[in-house]
Amino acid sequence: MKRPHRKRYFSLQATITIVMIVFGIASSAIITLLLYMNFSAQVREDLRLRLRNIADITALQMNPDELATVVDKADMENEVYVRYQRKLSEIINSGADIINIYTMRKKEDGKIYFYMDAGDLSYTPDPPGEVAYEKPSDLLLEVFALPSGTVVEKNIYTDEYGSVISAYAPLYTQDGNLESILALDMKADTVIQAEQNILKTTLVYFGISLPFIVLLAIYFGYLISRPSNSLSKVAQQIAQSTEWKTLSIPLDAAGNSSEAAGLIQTYNLISQRLNNVIQDLEQRVVERTTDLKAASALSEKRARQFEAITLVSKDIISIQGLVDLLPRISQVISEQFGFYHVGIFLTDTHGEYAVLSAANSEGGKKMIQRHHQLKIGEQGIVGYVTQTGKPRIAIDVGEDAVYFTNPELPGTHSEMALPLKAGSNVIGALDIQSTQVGAFTNEDFQTLSALADQVSLAIQNARHFEQSKKSLAELEAIQRQYVRETWERLPQEEKLAGYRYSVTGAVPLTPEEVETAKNTQSKRHEVSTPIILRGETIGTLTVQSPTDEYVNQDQMDLIRAVAERVAISAENARLFDETVRRAEREHLVADITTKIRSVTDPQEMINTAVEELRRALKAKRIEIVPGKPHPPQPDKNLLEEDNHV
Repeated sequence: MKRPHRKRYFSLQATITIVMIVFGIASSAIITLLLYMNFSAQVREDLRLRLRNIADITALQMNPDELATVVDKADMENEVYVRYQRKLSEIINSGADIINIYTMRKKEDGKIYFYMDAGDLSYTPDPPGEVAYEKPSDLLLEVFALPSGTVVEKNIYTDEYGSVISAYAPLYTQDGNLESILALDMKADTVIQAEQNILKTTLVYFGISLPFIVLLAIYFGYLISRPSNSLSKVAQQIAQSTEWKTLSIPLDAAGNSSEAAGLIQTYNLISQRLNNVIQDLEQRVVERTTDLKAASALSEKRARQFEAITLVSKDIISIQGLVDLLPRISQVISEQFGFYHVGIFLTDTHGEYAVLSAANSEGGKKMIQRHHQLKIGEQGIVGYVTQTGKPRIAIDVGEDAVYFTNPELPGTHSEMALPLKAGSNVIGALDIQSTQVGAFTNEDFQTLSALADQVSLAIQNARHFEQSKKSLAELEAIQRQYVRETWERLPQEEKLAGYRYSVTGAVPLTPEEVETAKNTQSKRHEVSTPIILRGETIGTLTVQSPTDEYVNQDQMDLIRAVAERVAISAENARLFDETVRRAEREHLVADITTKIRSVTDPQEMINTAVEELRRALKAKRIEIVPGKPHPPQPDKNLLEEDNHV
């Protein structure tokens, strides 16, 4: 196959020349820049060192204890202020390029104020402590926070005095306290001018070097590209070759080997080695492909196992009953792991047998129909597992002495049983059988063990759910019986059968009136709905309307809603009344007990008890008959008609 020809814009010599020119110019520019930066940094460092020395010398001439006496405008006539003002002015006029010398203090408001402030002869100082430093630098703030010695600003800044650089020296009193910060501003115009001169000089050198760079690039481009003609033929021969074959060495007109001979010899050596490498790579590709297929199969198997765990977890959450849950779990494990039989055994209530409760295979379903069970500790691998609580794997059931031969599962060649536990108690076993010998891997064992734990948890939850459901049903039955008996007894005790509500108000109804109303045919249209409380009907809500009016569905829904509210309100009223009666009874008992305890004579105690009971029960006479094994029945003739003892 012919390769497409690409248009060549530059010759090899021109390309090499251009590259070398660019490289030379870039190298020269970098060297020039480095020289300029080095000289500039050196000049600035010399300036900073000079300013620091001047600041140290000036600080030595200052007496911080005397400076501490200068605090406000009134001290400008002070001898100390005048003397130091003159001394600082002399330093500025000494010709050291110092333009300002001043001292600063930080007040309680956190601002920095000027105190001693000296300049040239035309400069008028500000009153001490009245002018604040508007924008102090970070270095100055750091010196006030952590004074450690004389420091100089790294950068040169420009203000109305020109290019300036500042230095700061802390001044300490004899007792070691920071009195103020001495600051010196030095002109940096000479440094800026020196940097500009250095830049001009380096640019001149850079311009002079450009012609030499171009000439050298042209010369070396010619030297490098000269043997390219002889090498191009060899390159074309290599490019047109579809296989790594040995090439012949071309000869020139005199019969001598060309400059490409060494390249061809090297190519032939590389070609031989590449052929060996290709063969080795092909063999590795085959091996890696085989390994990838095995790894892919293993990944798919693990994915199915994780999917099985997910499905079982989902079923555990969504299915509560064991009758539906256990067959679903056995079916999922069989489908995702590829085992032809999965059974779930549960121990009976006596702990004697492991009963097959769910299975996915046809043989397993037949065993469930005939109530298949294994003796715990005696029959098969399942019996062993349910007794010991330890898992057991039979790689080849024909060689396992514990294996139980089952005619319903003739294709079994390997079996694994995992215990199902509730805490430390064994509640069953997960039985898995395969038609292959040695079908269970370590990954299968770990995954299925995790599934067995989930199945155990599901069984416990299902049993707890069923027990809770049963207890709830019993509780609801007891509650309904209590509600029914209470509301059946209530009309007899209260002698009240209901209420009639009209525009004039509510009127209580006796049982006779209710019975009469039932037997009397009303000229009005009646709609009745039961009043239901906790599943028990405790009454009826009857609504009467004119015969020509029709009760629609919305009105009927409203009547039912009112009946529900009536049931709740009536029950709340009954409970409140019952609570009040119980409280009154307990209060009465407490009062009688208190009165009995207020006397110490036994006969008086008995008399008090009898009198209080008679008064509370409104009885005519109360007798206390000692010595009888059972208390006598109360004499109803001795009590009033509406009271009982």
